[in-house]
Amino acid sequence: MTRDADAIPDAIDAAQRATVEGLFAAVRRGSDGVEPMMRLFRDDAVVTEGATGDLRRHVGAPKIRALVAYALRDLPPGLRLKVERIEREPDGTLRADWSAKALVIPLPWRGSDYVQLDADARVARLDIVFDGQERPTD
Repeated sequence: MTRDADAIPDAIDAAQRATVEGLFAAVRRGSDGVEPMMRLFRDDAVVTEGATGDLRRHVGAPKIRALVAYALRDLPPGLRLKVERIEREPDGTLRADWSAKALVIPLPWRGSDYVQLDADARVARLDIVFDGQERPTD
């Protein structure tokens, strides 16, 4: 028996899964991943992240492109990024739990990306949350 994404509210369809997995695939490509990642976002998308410890909000494609280019340019050597699971939250947001290891970082990082997609499976909002941080509520 196959699962039909329209019949099961929690199901994640192939296009939605491809978008979320595409975000991680772009990161793995380093600086070559900027353009592939940007194709996944709407022009008016919002990204929140707290990589420096302070929550920052980036609105619109130009600001998100600058963030992505900066982040992917200086990835730690030997970065291994693993998606542990992708699930749908009660509000419809997709949550991707991940872990990352690198040669220069003794312990793995862990976190969750909360992804809101539009009807075309493009990213409308992405909240990148590291373990120990809270998901933004705005």
